Amino acid sequence: KPGAYWEVDFTEIKPGKFNYKYLLVFIDTFSGWVEAFPIKHETVATVTKKLLEDLIPRYGFPAVLGSDNGPAFVSQVTQNVAKIIGADWKLHCAYRPQSSG
Repeated sequence: KPGAYWEVDFTEIKPGKFNYKYLLVFIDTFSGWVEAFPIKHETVATVTKKLLEDLIPRYGFPAVLGSDNGPAFVSQVTQNVAKIIGADWKLHCAYRPQSSG
């Protein structure tokens, strides 16, 4: 079902006009739809803010979120937010796309 399972990751970009260094990328695994947000830092606050203020209002509550074991994803805060919204956060190995299904 669309919007039920999202993969989340950061990707580095060339800094531009506003000095954004990364994109926080959410991919709906059902449809392949991509949501990408330019950001300056890879932080827990950024992940939870974009999830709560951008992704959920547009697509509803996800059942599953998947990511690598990056610090912003394994954080107690991020995991607690996932629990509160009723999502299962599945962690997989970085640089191993096979591990994300």
